Amino acid sequence: MASFKIMGATFSLVVLVAFLLTSVEGKRRLLRPQRDVSSLEEPFLADTLNPHFVQTGNQNLFTSSIEKNPAPKTIEDESSSSSPVNYGNYYKAPKTPKKAAVETLEEQDARIQAFIEEQGRATCSDRYMEVDNDKSAGKDNKMSKSLKVPRVQVKNVPKGAKPFSLSSISYGTLHSGSDIPNGQAMLEIVKTALNLGITTFDMADVYGWYTDGHGKSNDLMGEALKLDPSIRDEIEFVCKFGIRLNGGYHVDTSPSWIRSMVDTYLTTFNTDYIDVLMIHNPPSYLNAWDIAATYKDLYDEGKVKYFGVSNFFPNDFDRLEEAMQAHDLTLSVLETMFSTSRPQKWNDGTVPNMLNKETPIPVLAWGAVGGDPMNGPNPLFVNPGWKEQQFVNHLTEFGGSNMNGLAADQVMMTWLTSMQNVVAILGTTKADRLVFQTMPTICGEEMSDEEWQSLLQYSSNLGIPPPF
Repeated sequence: MASFKIMGATFSLVVLVAFLLTSVEGKRRLLRPQRDVSSLEEPFLADTLNPHFVQTGNQNLFTSSIEKNPAPKTIEDESSSSSPVNYGNYYKAPKTPKKAAVETLEEQDARIQAFIEEQGRATCSDRYMEVDNDKSAGKDNKMSKSLKVPRVQVKNVPKGAKPFSLSSISYGTLHSGSDIPNGQAMLEIVKTALNLGITTFDMADVYGWYTDGHGKSNDLMGEALKLDPSIRDEIEFVCKFGIRLNGGYHVDTSPSWIRSMVDTYLTTFNTDYIDVLMIHNPPSYLNAWDIAATYKDLYDEGKVKYFGVSNFFPNDFDRLEEAMQAHDLTLSVLETMFSTSRPQKWNDGTVPNMLNKETPIPVLAWGAVGGDPMNGPNPLFVNPGWKEQQFVNHLTEFGGSNMNGLAADQVMMTWLTSMQNVVAILGTTKADRLVFQTMPTICGEEMSDEEWQSLLQYSSNLGIPPPF
């Protein structure tokens, strides 16, 4: 009994000592200064909640959101931003620099032109600058000016109208709606094109489609025109219409839809006229006489200056042409798939038929460097198949041995622009790439008939299939 009491007393003493020790340590913990979480070497929950600390190893949610929605950068931002301050596995986000001054339109023009001239001299050497007599200052006063893309004359025009011209390279906006973020970026690519002498712009309501009659590409062009309305007078708009996707694909050439689309273009571009109006694809039934009558009204109202068609076969072209001639109108141009890699429209007679008419019909060639008409990556240069890779290798060797080291896409451009009455449509959304692909044409690179025929023969034998 006595031993039991001793054991109980001992247990109580042990419990009491443990309680006192715990209380002392607890007080010490409460009184101990809190550590700065930035000194911790292991991840701590507070770091994921603190926007001033970003983990450099495993990315947290804050970092991922920055990467998905990066803030737009300017040249000044990139040059003035400070380097991050490292703290072990963490760094403090640098202070946001002051917003750079907005570039004026004149400064933008000067910057773009300076870049183009730099590339022109590097590519063409002395050929880039031509000498021009300044007649207003005397016979002996000569000025040098940078070369531009050559022009293509269009002579098949409505009765009484003056012939007009297109740039031999056109800018196509198929990819603009998906790859260009805003109107300011659109203005950059438009002004780059204009400074190269590319004044013809290929538009379509279905580019960047979000509902019938409306596409992001046209909206971006409208935003660019609002930022600098003066560029409208420098541009020839080729405006395509007809493709409708609501309720399934079909082509609408009814008089009401034609009028609706013309008015939509005029409103979106804040302009009084369309330079060239085109049916995008041939309809299942070509109501030629209704179309011609509607065109006559639009022409008389001054809303449309000239007319054309896209992806038509020669017999449909001639049928609509006949109906339009009854109203003293005519079809001035044809747009179709045509390139070194896809010469099918040459081989089936469509392109020769247009070029060999008594009054030649200029051909606007889409897919000039092999692009995907469904707005995907270029199959020649992104994950190419065996035939596509063979074709690019052949053109690279051809450019190296025959054309002063031109790249494959530059060879393709030269193949088209060496022809008379052909306009090559380029659709890159990168300004520097547009300059690169255009420069050989500006510098006057041309192929001989033998070189042109050899590439046609090689491509025809290789047989890269058309996109559809």
